[in-house]
Amino acid sequence: MLPIGGLRATAATVGTCGALPTGAPTSLTLAAGATEWLSVTFHVLVRCPQPLPVQFVVSYTTAGKMATTQLDEFPDLGQVTYTGCPSTH
Repeated sequence: MLPIGGLRATAATVGTCGALPTGAPTSLTLAAGATEWLSVTFHVLVRCPQPLPVQFVVSYTTAGKMATTQLDEFPDLGQVTYTGCPSTH
């Protein structure tokens, strides 16, 4: 979810830690308590991004019922340096 825009997802993957996106994420089965690496690449649509939050919503099935949850998010891109943009630090 991109609540205020400014970004467009271009690739995503589910895989091992550090895996780079190669296309659309696939569905997978995880055992209770297991973890998995989610990775998404974005195209920045604005010249000097600052508060562009990224939120992840994951759908899953438990006990035969579909559910969703929101994962921790990245609140903004203020810590990312962009050439030609003023520093906010």
